[in-house]
Amino acid sequence: MNQNQIGRTVFDIDEESDAFYFQKAIEYHEWLLQQEAQPRLTRTPIFRDCEYAERRLRADYFDDHCKYPLYYFRRRFRMSRNLFLRIVNDILSYTANPLPQHFHFFTSRLDCTGRMSISALMKCRAAIRQFAYGSTADAFDEYLQMSEHTARDALFFFNLCIIELYMPKYLRKPTSEDVVNIQQKHNNVHGFSRMLGSIDCMH
Repeated sequence: MNQNQIGRTVFDIDEESDAFYFQKAIEYHEWLLQQEAQPRLTRTPIFRDCEYAERRLRADYFDDHCKYPLYYFRRRFRMSRNLFLRIVNDILSYTANPLPQHFHFFTSRLDCTGRMSISALMKCRAAIRQFAYGSTADAFDEYLQMSEHTARDALFFFNLCIIELYMPKYLRKPTSEDVVNIQQKHNNVHGFSRMLGSIDCMH
């Protein structure tokens, strides 16, 4: 076999190889188009009985003759029930035009199915418990009948509401009078003064 014949043979092989891969590329492209044309599977809807969950929450912690005493509430929420209800009421009574998205999230409204949305009480409860325990957002699905997405949004928007409501009063730099009051209160409780601003020395 001379050199020209060898060259033609190699060229023919390359041409056949190119044609083979080109055909495979066309077939793969057609397969992708078929996949895109098929309807996508949607998530199976989960019916969450939010009304029952709220009745249970109120019966456990907020009714006049609730199941758990107030010290259980303080231990589990890391605050008193009165403080918790004050925060919920402050969020619900906030007025602005237009109402910021983080406050609008806590208002009761009809969802896309015509059912009433999860109440502010339950959303605030989910946010506070995430702060108190560092629990994951999907930990509230069984008791509160609340999806992970809603619980995560509750935490995020609750944080923004707290900043907007209370930052001017509670997150400002302490005045000289505030410093004196803090030190005096510490002295009254512990009987001696400590270093202001040190976490180790002010508890």
